[in-house]
Amino acid sequence: MYEHNSHFNVSAMRAWLLGAVLALVAGTASAEPQQARLELDAARQQCQIMDINFQVGRARANTGNASAAQSSFIQAQMSAVLFGIRVAVVQTQNQDSLQRGLYANRAALEQAIACNAALSVQAQILRLNLSILAQQPLSQSQISATYVRFFYTSIQLQQCEQLQLQAGG
Repeated sequence: MYEHNSHFNVSAMRAWLLGAVLALVAGTASAEPQQARLELDAARQQCQIMDINFQVGRARANTGNASAAQSSFIQAQMSAVLFGIRVAVVQTQNQDSLQRGLYANRAALEQAIACNAALSVQAQILRLNLSILAQQPLSQSQISATYVRFFYTSIQLQQCEQLQLQAGG
């Protein structure tokens, strides 16, 4: 039963993610700096949802409820994918703004682009950590590693937000 539910969740997750990716990509035509800022705000919200799902999974794992923890970690993993997509959209918009000269502070925009690239790596690592937790929901070492990764991601996200504001977005 445990493996069957996992297979069903993965299939449902793939279908949901496909729809979400198409919806996000459809809305990325504009590369105005303000749009990048709004997308970064949406990334922050997605990160918060991811963190909540992770914290719920962590609490469930601490009680030994593997199935419930797995469900929360899968939800967090879906949020991590969306978070990564949003960060990639910000990156694309910022690069386009740089090429088109749409910025108030070029140096800050260049730093924001570098910061977003690092944030994208953090998102990939979080997605990988959450994927492992979805397979091993009671792994305390993986829970701890993921908790630390959330901390680093939060700091990186704050830096990107500050640079985005300085750049004029």
